[in-house]
Amino acid sequence: MKKIISPIKSFLLLAFLVIACLKGISQVNMDSLLGVPFVKLNFGYFAPANDFEKRFGNTASVGGEIGYKTKSNWQFSFKMDANFGNTVKEPSILNFLTNGDGDVTTQEGIITSILVEQRGYNFHFMTGKIFNFNGANKNSGLLISAGIGFLSHRINLDYRDGNVLQLTEEMEKGYDRLSTGFSLNQFIGYQYFGKTRLINFFAGIEGIQAFTKNRRGYNYDTQKVDTKERFDSMYGIKVGWIIPFYKKTTQEFYYY
Repeated sequence: MKKIISPIKSFLLLAFLVIACLKGISQVNMDSLLGVPFVKLNFGYFAPANDFEKRFGNTASVGGEIGYKTKSNWQFSFKMDANFGNTVKEPSILNFLTNGDGDVTTQEGIITSILVEQRGYNFHFMTGKIFNFNGANKNSGLLISAGIGFLSHRINLDYRDGNVLQLTEEMEKGYDRLSTGFSLNQFIGYQYFGKTRLINFFAGIEGIQAFTKNRRGYNYDTQKVDTKERFDSMYGIKVGWIIPFYKKTTQEFYYY
C-alpha cells in the first residue's frame, strides 16, 4: 500500500523545527552594508505555459535556499523546490488500469480509486543583485536574480488500499511520463533584511523554463515511444521567510 505524503506537511514541519531552534532576539545595526549568510524557506504558486500547460494545471511549490549576500549587495545562492499539483491532462493514462467507474481492484480484492497528481522538483544556482533606493536600510531593496539548474516532473499515481498488480514500482514507470532537463530561473521582487532574525522576508515573481525529455521512452497506455523534446515553463509568485546569520563584532556568530 502506498502512502500519501503531503509536501505542505513536510514544509510546515521544517519551519517548526527551525523556529524551535531560535534562542532569542538580538538587534543588528543595519545602517551599513553587511555580508550575510542566510537560509530561506519559501512557498510559490505557478501557472503553466508552453508544453507544461498541455500536460498539467497550476502547480504549487515549497522549498529552501542557502546563500550569501555580500557587502556590495550581490547575492549568490543554491535553491531547491518540490512542485505538486492536482490537475493532470492525460485522459488516456488510466484506460488499461481502471473499470468504467474509474476504479481499480487491488490484489486483495478491494475496489479503490487512483489519485492522479503532478509531482516534481527543481534546483538552481542563482546570482542576483539588491538595489536599494531609499537608503534607510542599505541591505534591503529590489532583488533581481537569475540562475541555471535542473527540472524534473512526473505523473504520480497514488492509491490507499492494498497493492495494484499493474502499478508495481517498475510498472508505474511506463505511465508516469518522467521528464527531466536543463532549466533557467529568473526572479524579481523585494527582499528585506531587518534588525532581528524574526522579521526578514522576500516576495516577488519567478519564472522557470526547462528543456526536457521523457526519460522512460515508452508509454504503456498509448503503446508508443515518446522521444519528443519539450519546452516546459511556469510563471508565478513566490514568498518566503529569511533566516540571516548576522555576525558579532567579536567575530563570533550567534544564532537566535
